[in-house]
Amino acid sequence: MTIGITPVVEEPTIGSNGRPLLRASNGNYKAYWYTGAYNCSFKFTVKNNKITRAYDKDYHMYGVKVKSEKLKLDNSKQATNYFDFTTIFYEMGGWHGWL
Repeated sequence: MTIGITPVVEEPTIGSNGRPLLRASNGNYKAYWYTGAYNCSFKFTVKNNKITRAYDKDYHMYGVKVKSEKLKLDNSKQATNYFDFTTIFYEMGGWHGWL
């Protein structure tokens, strides 16, 4: 599994431990979560240390059916892509996920 954020235009920012940074300063970024079976990402803009925009969502989920999803700017410090899932074979209660 891989999770992190990376600048949209520049090369990925790597921390001293060799892992991607999970904090963003001014600029455009892409938040992502890749596992192979569940892959999702979206872009967001940070100005004056505040998230001002979340956009360009993308997801590919294998083995599940996405019942609904919504990219939301929750507040100036958090943007989230919300998902509701069920199985691909029959409708059941399902479960929730987010990035």
